[in-house]
Amino acid sequence: MSRGPADDQERLRPSPPSELDGAPWAAQAPPTGARGRDAMRALLRFGVPTLAALSLCLVLVGDTGEIDNDLHIIVPSSALSGDLLPVRALLYTELRGIAGPQLAQQDISVELRAPTRLLARGVLHAARSGTGDLEGTLPLPSDYAGPAQVLAKTQLASTELAAVAQLSITAQPLGVAAEGRSLRALQHFSEGVVQPEPSAIAPGLLRTRVVGGACVPEERCTVLVHVGEPAAQLWAETNSALTPSAAAAQPSPLTSGVVALDFVTHGPEAELWLRASRAGSLVARRSVRLPIAMASATLLLGQRVWAAPATPTFSLFGDAVGCIVEALRIDERGGGLWLRTGSLPDCSQPQSAPFGPLLPGTYRLQVRRDPFSADTSGTRIIYVRSPHDDDAAVLSALAR
Repeated sequence: MSRGPADDQERLRPSPPSELDGAPWAAQAPPTGARGRDAMRALLRFGVPTLAALSLCLVLVGDTGEIDNDLHIIVPSSALSGDLLPVRALLYTELRGIAGPQLAQQDISVELRAPTRLLARGVLHAARSGTGDLEGTLPLPSDYAGPAQVLAKTQLASTELAAVAQLSITAQPLGVAAEGRSLRALQHFSEGVVQPEPSAIAPGLLRTRVVGGACVPEERCTVLVHVGEPAAQLWAETNSALTPSAAAAQPSPLTSGVVALDFVTHGPEAELWLRASRAGSLVARRSVRLPIAMASATLLLGQRVWAAPATPTFSLFGDAVGCIVEALRIDERGGGLWLRTGSLPDCSQPQSAPFGPLLPGTYRLQVRRDPFSADTSGTRIIYVRSPHDDDAAVLSALAR
């Protein structure tokens, strides 16, 4: 889900402290005569650099507390009456610090309020995943439907912080539409024009295709290049965003067919420069803007269909680190309603989801290590079947 429940968050920043009145300033008459000129020269020679240095010191070590902390809360845009409301929060500190922003971990009080009544109260605790964010749930009353808001408050280093997020509680909540991960303009595949060398005949094609559809930074990527007539040798040039393999950096055998080139890309954007030659002389070149897909977690499931009530088990491929686990119920239109959230300290081995059992229906299980975004989540669609579901109903639901 590239657009998650964080889309509906609102933030409240603390008001800046009031300015302190300084001591009264008394005007002084400017110096006159030769002594005055000498004093002015001394001020220009020594005073101005000193004042500039003092100003720089004030910038570096001055008081940054007024905008140094911030609180974000994340809730669904709509929720189901009588269910649990998932809540996550990010408590920022050192926003203007030299080392960059940090996440503070301390309990935060939260309240769920309707326009005329208090619906629930709870506390957010540090995530067990070690990702630095905060998590918790609030019980939703079964006797209320309508607009509501979640209000979070805390105090950090003598600064009062508050954040509020709006939501709608209803018996038929609307889910968020699923979207693919978006690519920036410079991450899309684009072939430049073939540039022949003077007095040389360029190969007729030099058409390129990326195996798998996209390259992932710091992982091996392979392109297939159809050279075309007349035949030529082909290789890839090294640049700051692309490192070809030892074989790809050397001219291939003379061919008019397909040449496979392996390389590793660096960063979110990369360009491949193809070189074609004959008998040791360069005959043509072509630039190819490569499609780049940022890496995501690989979610492993033992099964895709579970009997209700179900607590699915899963694991993440890779190192033994913590993860954030979320379940979204898929509605008839394919939208996802964020229902459950939790975290685990180690997700490399099969674990049960850190929340209550799921009722019959179709769900998107979403697992991530990034506390700020769901774009790198590993996701799988699962189905929780009721005792009345036959195999045809299960297959039909998964197909939808």
